[in-house]
Amino acid sequence: MKIAVVTEGKGDKQIYKSWIPLVNPNMTYVDNIKGILTDNFAIVSAFGYPSYFDVILGAIHDVNSHGGIDRLVIGVDSEEVTLHQKQAEMSTYLAGISCSTPIFVVYQHFCIETWALGNRRACQANPSYEPLSTFKRFFDVRISDPELLPSYPPLGNNRAQFAETYLKAMLHARNPHTTYIKSRPKPLLHHTYFKQILLRHQTTSHIASFAFFLNAFI
Repeated sequence: MKIAVVTEGKGDKQIYKSWIPLVNPNMTYVDNIKGILTDNFAIVSAFGYPSYFDVILGAIHDVNSHGGIDRLVIGVDSEEVTLHQKQAEMSTYLAGISCSTPIFVVYQHFCIETWALGNRRACQANPSYEPLSTFKRFFDVRISDPELLPSYPPLGNNRAQFAETYLKAMLHARNPHTTYIKSRPKPLLHHTYFKQILLRHQTTSHIASFAFFLNAFI
């Protein structure tokens, strides 16, 4: 398998680099698309919406020039639109572009932090730490599907911003020395964190969009 990947941000790139081999242990990371050989993947990161469209175009050009890529994977957040709306947007955009290999779009609904909130072990059942205890009373991600997380008006957070804020509080409550930063998502990179997200996905109907990620790399 030879896979080229475009992620929406630098933090996503780090997560994909760590998680792809956990989905497909045969895959090994290389620095750029031109260096992809058998069982390699390379990742190009963008700087969010809408600049990632330019990065996607560049990646498609590199894939077409390479000539031997098996698939191009594009990871995108749905952010504040519905999953259906994001799928329609990407389908319309990609319909006018010629790519020499199949394109798999990973829809992170509504952001990659939503998946991360699916790790039940990382979230204390009865936290005393604020603001996590307040967040859990408002919406308990241990019980309810993180993809249903609403916006949080008290902080002026839309749902994607709230997912990040919630995750920071959740991880800090578990370990005060742990800091989650979107551009440096170190706590999420460990294989045990991935396995808990996978377990939540496999044993419940929650974080359904995680299937896009799994299917892109099997």
